[in-house]
Formats: sequence, C-alpha cells, structure tokens
Amino acid sequence: MSRVHLPTSEAGPPSATLQTASDTAVSVSQTEQAKATASKIETELADLKATLQNIEQARPFNQLSTDDVIKARPEIGRTVEEMVKKGKWSTPGYDATFGNLS
Repeated sequence: MSRVHLPTSEAGPPSATLQTASDTAVSVSQTEQAKATASKIETELADLKATLQNIEQARPFNQLSTDDVIKARPEIGRTVEEMVKKGKWSTPGYDATFGNLS
C-alpha cells in the first residue's frame, strides 16, 4: 500500500489558515470599533470643553438683568406677558415654597 502525500501550503494546515483569517477579521472589526469610539469621545470632549469655557465666561447671576434673561430664554418673556395680560400677579406654588412676605 502506498501513501499519498498531499501538498501543503507554506501557510500551514488549512485549519490554521482559516483561524488566522478569522483572527484577522476580528482584529480589523475591533480596530474599526475602537476608531469609532475614539471619534465619539473626541467629539464629546470638544463639547465639554466648549461648555466649560461658556461657564467660565458667564456673568454671575447677580449681574444679570431681566432683559438678559429674556434674551437668553424668550419663552420666559412670553409667559410673563401672558400672565400679566390675564391678571396673574403671582406664581402658583411660590408662597408654599418661599412663604408669603406680606
């Protein structure tokens, strides 16, 4: 009985080649995920730096005027105007929270 020798590739047995290909695919996938995560983190970091700079440059609360607040949040001005038109001179729940000063 004679033995038949099958040629093998230099890469090794077929199962090892498949494993190497699988490992490479997983590695590429993980690298892409890491790059995407790094990009998201860089974007969030830039947003946080901008927020911090905004906070550092903001005026103290006691230096704000009513006009400043209404300019920053126009809906507050509209709400106050509507309350004045309807004759509402008090805010619901204010007395319960802060007490009646009169």
